[in-house]
Amino acid sequence: SNKKITDRKNFSLILGRNTDEKFVMCSARKQFPTENMLKHFSDRVELNKLGLWTQVDAAGQPLLKEDGMRLEAVINGKNVPVIVNSFSFPEKKSSRVKTESVFSAGSLSGKTAAVWDYDGMMKWTMTLNPCSDKIDSLKLVIPLDDGKMPLFHTCTDGVRINYAGAIPAGMGKVWDGNKCSRNSIIGSYVPYIWLGGELRGLSVFGENDKGWTLSENVPCQELVRRNGTLYLIMNLIAAPVKIEKERQLTIGFEATPVKPMPENWRKWNAWAWYGNELIKQFEYKISFLGSCYYWGSPSPCLDLYPLNGDITYWQEVGNTRKTGNINKEFIEKWLKNYRLPGKPGDKIYEEQKQIYANSVNYCFHAVANSRDKIPMMFYTNGRGVRWDTPEGQTFVDEWNRLPFISRKFDYLSGTAYDLDPAESYRDYAMWWYKKMFDTGANDLIYWDDIFMQSNFNLVGSEAYRLADGSIQPASGLFNMRELVRRAAILQSELGKPANNMVHMTNTAITPICAFARMNYDWEDNAGYKDFQDRYTREYIRATSMGRQFGNFPVVLAPVNGTAGQFAWCERTATGVMLTHELRWSSSWKHYWQTLKLLYDFGYGDKEVKVYNYWDKEFPLRIEAIDSSSIVLAKDGQAMIMVCDYSDGGKVKIIPDLKKIGLNQNFTASDLETHKNLEVNDGVISLSMKKHDYILILLK
Repeated sequence: SNKKITDRKNFSLILGRNTDEKFVMCSARKQFPTENMLKHFSDRVELNKLGLWTQVDAAGQPLLKEDGMRLEAVINGKNVPVIVNSFSFPEKKSSRVKTESVFSAGSLSGKTAAVWDYDGMMKWTMTLNPCSDKIDSLKLVIPLDDGKMPLFHTCTDGVRINYAGAIPAGMGKVWDGNKCSRNSIIGSYVPYIWLGGELRGLSVFGENDKGWTLSENVPCQELVRRNGTLYLIMNLIAAPVKIEKERQLTIGFEATPVKPMPENWRKWNAWAWYGNELIKQFEYKISFLGSCYYWGSPSPCLDLYPLNGDITYWQEVGNTRKTGNINKEFIEKWLKNYRLPGKPGDKIYEEQKQIYANSVNYCFHAVANSRDKIPMMFYTNGRGVRWDTPEGQTFVDEWNRLPFISRKFDYLSGTAYDLDPAESYRDYAMWWYKKMFDTGANDLIYWDDIFMQSNFNLVGSEAYRLADGSIQPASGLFNMRELVRRAAILQSELGKPANNMVHMTNTAITPICAFARMNYDWEDNAGYKDFQDRYTREYIRATSMGRQFGNFPVVLAPVNGTAGQFAWCERTATGVMLTHELRWSSSWKHYWQTLKLLYDFGYGDKEVKVYNYWDKEFPLRIEAIDSSSIVLAKDGQAMIMVCDYSDGGKVKIIPDLKKIGLNQNFTASDLETHKNLEVNDGVISLSMKKHDYILILLK
């Protein structure tokens, strides 16, 4: 049928074949959860008969060029066309869709199978049949609109090692996978690649290079720029090979933005603020118990349930949230149950006893003060687990990412970073998440450590042996995605908003962040360095702002040093964060007082228009310095924040008066000093220190 697609009420595929033999998917997702969390901006994907994308509409703009994604095959020294013999949809449900095809390229034959999830992720698997002829090369070529791809983010098996920033300039090959840092991955394969802008983009990902033919001379992935097109090339067969037995390879695709930002997200807040006047501005805020200790666990980051699995602790927390009353008798009794190291009087004994007492008392006082008016979020560790528990010892070989583990399971022994959340772990986690919710103790989940970690399990993961006998690990990407996804589904089924948080520092991975609602970045670069020296503007726009996923952006941003160093460092943090609309999770006075000035102007109100410096229609020109900036505009007034990203000096600021609704005779004043600034012929002139910021009121 050539019928126009008009039904966009749910995820069910509405399919039509047009004159170019392409298939169209309309994916304005089924409402999930109740506040329409996954209503997708990217409403339309066109497929060819291999199940690959010929076009994707990302927030109203196409991303692909030429005829979209394609396979290119060279067999026995000749380029051969890929011919699709059949294409079908064996499954079409409101929450899941499959496509299948059978193809040939000369003497090579195979099939593809794609599975679509309702956040827009497609997992595409290609099976290649045995072939007697030599396959010289097989490439998956993805031609992207270079003008829409200023930013780039790659992730391998680790955290704080991943590149994020501008795509390298130049023509020809500008990047390949050899340039990425990695921990255990062998060769040049990169498990996660995202290319795009502050909102729109395309992510391509997988567990590893299983099923590929590798070459030391040809990287697994490379970027090539030619004539306005940026090609992401996946060298699936990079060296001549005869395929002697069936092989499979799997690649995931997901466009951004995944979902809209939360409604009124500029009025959201995490768990920190400074001053009671500021808290009144927030329409949504949360309380956070940032350690397992607080919610009754004997370990700080390895448990999913209270001491001995006794949920009376959570029930008592739930009661305190409802009533505001703290049961001191319960607390005293509970504290007697902890197993302590050493003996009374020993330093280690007394210190651990105090940690438990402080944590439990903090928990009950925190929930008594917040009551059930503020959603509560419990800390959990996405890669942490205890091995001394019955479930830990039962599933250790399935949950542990390492090939071998010591069988000496001491009390509280476990790992903070080596859990891979396999299916059985996810079952276990959902059981305890539901207990958290049912007792009234908790509303939201925080996951620490969602970064990819190499999994060497040859039975329970996609890890495999290379020809030399070494293990090529899996990245753990899909297991981590499923943990976050299943929690969101559980909350939706319970009628709770899935406003969960992923601590994703340096790993803004689309299929994982898709089912969260808040991102937490910047657990790195501690000290008193200026924040302009910690994070480039391109880094922040590629990983920290959360707009590709529709997630509220929170940052940790540790600061320390002398009083003078601290004050200046906090000032640079304030300029960098507020011009990128990031929320700080620390209660440092200067940042919050400056944010209150924005709120006093009307920041977050519907009648106030917000312009970001990366917007094409940004109504400000800033000369003589590199900077980040933001403009707020309402009836005949505007607020401008300019943050220096260079060496400071004399600055000229030229506002577009028509766009922001000001007349030619406007005045400009420094909101900190309350002094008028020099304005001549619509140009504001001033001087700035290196890495300083200025907040200006125009009227």
